[in-house]
Amino acid sequence: MRKISGILVLIVIFSMMQIRFYITSSLHAETKKAWVLTDKQLLESVVARPPQGTELSGEASRITCISTYEKQGKVEKAVIDWKWTPLPEKLTPKETLEMTITGLIKEWNTSHYLSGSIQVRLQPFGASCCSLEGSDLGYLKMDLLQGDQVGKERSITTKATIPLFGELKSNSTNRIQILVKLLQNGSDYQWIYVYEWREFSSNPVSILLTIGNNKAVVNGQNKPLDAPPFIDNNRTYVPFRFLGESFGAMVAYKTNSSTKLVENISYQLDNIKIILTINKPEALVNDKKVMLDAPPIIVNKRTMVPVRFVAEQLQASVEWNAKKQQILIEKE
Repeated sequence: MRKISGILVLIVIFSMMQIRFYITSSLHAETKKAWVLTDKQLLESVVARPPQGTELSGEASRITCISTYEKQGKVEKAVIDWKWTPLPEKLTPKETLEMTITGLIKEWNTSHYLSGSIQVRLQPFGASCCSLEGSDLGYLKMDLLQGDQVGKERSITTKATIPLFGELKSNSTNRIQILVKLLQNGSDYQWIYVYEWREFSSNPVSILLTIGNNKAVVNGQNKPLDAPPFIDNNRTYVPFRFLGESFGAMVAYKTNSSTKLVENISYQLDNIKIILTINKPEALVNDKKVMLDAPPIIVNKRTMVPVRFVAEQLQASVEWNAKKQQILIEKE
């Protein structure tokens, strides 16, 4: 009888441990929802006829705008550099979004009245540039007649609260947008960042790597590496598969049909997809080209990737401890 009672106690304890493990695992891999960036658009209405003209160079969030005005056979010119805070891939409701807009007049060789301005707004999806619905994320105007000086930078910082689902008419569209509008010399440029309400998996990860050590610490547990991290040209490399699987990402690779060697590799985590090509300093992140400061390489038949680039693209932070020769990677 005592033997049977002991067995029953063990069964109860084991069942409680299983329930506890299930609850812990569920909390660790919690499914959440947030606003996820799904599209970027540039709409242009450019004044290109004499006596005025406008040209744009650079990339979104770092733009140079050149305005010209033809007067009595001579071309006068004004050049303004614009910067604004790069918009994140994900917006979490109730959190604060901080936007900084910066303007710098580089050149102003004109007697014609020219000025430039940028306005940023958090809006309902499909709202016009002039709509007042939503939140103001800043307005900055650069103008010599209002006290700005050539070569002197000026900035403005504004904050707004990320809306809940259902706000900004999102219950009918499932989307919101952030509009960046640049107006200069009669020309109008609008960058529209579209965010969609989506699920994503929240898997907190902590990875500690030591240069030359073939063991890593992932969430407090020792994990073997098939190749130790190393430094080449001041860039730290780690095994490609280990890094992706530690984040819970799907990893894949493609081999060359002739050489049978790995040709490109990929990571897929929630809405983020990264494709890297061996020995090429260029990656595709969600189908957009991104330049690398260090390409993926093959060493002793092991595919190694630059740890900082991959980790940061997967929205993790990377810290380097030079004294201990360690890399700490953390993702909330």
